[in-house]
Amino acid sequence: MVINDRNAFEADLDRAKTAADYQADAGAAYYAALMFDGIATRHALLDGNKRAGAIAALTFLGLNGAFLDVPENELEAKLRGRVAGELSVEDLAMYFDANLYPLTE
Repeated sequence: MVINDRNAFEADLDRAKTAADYQADAGAAYYAALMFDGIATRHALLDGNKRAGAIAALTFLGLNGAFLDVPENELEAKLRGRVAGELSVEDLAMYFDANLYPLTE
């Protein structure tokens, strides 16, 4: 993946952190949805924006002790729906939240 706009990419990653400053109780699912949305819709990369957004969101969830247990094709449909404007960030966050499970050691 080639970064087209480094500042935009870094801002996309910081979007969840900024939201946490103002919405501390929103939860990891919402922050992950924001992160996906920023990366996937702002096109800071030349190619692979949705892929990078998905990786960032899933990694964020994992680092926060959770994993998303959904079929790959279902997740892809939801992520594409967000990029197409068929789902809001809040809708995506609710989908994530409904399908999150704690990581076990």
